[in-house]
Amino acid sequence: MSGSFSPLSNEQLVLTPNEVANDHPLQSFKLSAHTTGVIHGYTDGVRKGTIQVEPLYALTKLTCIGIVSIPQVSRLDLLNKAKHRHDTEATLEIPENFQERLTFAIELGFSPQEPQSFGVGLNYELYSVVVRVVPNPNFPAEISEHFVSEMGNSGLQNQVDIASAELAFFQRIHGRTALVFREDSGEAYIMMAPAPMVRPPKLTIEFKRPDLRIEIIPFSESKKPTHKVRFYICDRGGRNKTEDLRQYITSIQLDAER
Repeated sequence: MSGSFSPLSNEQLVLTPNEVANDHPLQSFKLSAHTTGVIHGYTDGVRKGTIQVEPLYALTKLTCIGIVSIPQVSRLDLLNKAKHRHDTEATLEIPENFQERLTFAIELGFSPQEPQSFGVGLNYELYSVVVRVVPNPNFPAEISEHFVSEMGNSGLQNQVDIASAELAFFQRIHGRTALVFREDSGEAYIMMAPAPMVRPPKLTIEFKRPDLRIEIIPFSESKKPTHKVRFYICDRGGRNKTEDLRQYITSIQLDAER
């Protein structure tokens, strides 16, 4: 967290309206960022818009991808970790006696980043997400007491294919090599090839434990990738979703022509 509490500490933003919610806290407002730079916006679980920024492995600037505006902090639901699932969290200390509308910009850029006004920055290997207070837009009177979410208006740029973007992203972090990593949920694994192949590859893995084997997770017929394989590692009890079993891998083979 940096800066002092001052909602007027930065310039106005130009944004395209996405969805104005009813007069209650938004049940869900989500922005999903993909390695290609495509950003999807969801309200109440329904996709409401799409924009594109630079690919996540080649970010050169900080871009506002959306805002959330709340009429009063006191009208928000309290955090319930069992209900509001999330991977990370950060805290902004808002004075208890502050009763005005607050608008937060959500920005995406190369790592690391520091908020340019009162806010927080989450820094990852190649990209950063910044959430910070910005001046309130001039909302129409009829929605002045409503919760509002909007997406940024960056415009679509030249699109990057998914396979190239995923490979470039992970190779920026790990180098140009075959890679096995575990999904954030901690259940399935992904095998990334060094480069796209001419057909979906077949994966063979050998382990130093005789009870271990892999179970391939099939992709849909229309979306079979040529650069990765998704799989479970199973032991005598079936799919092992608790222990990271990569330490027992002795060899990996991808059988497909380049």
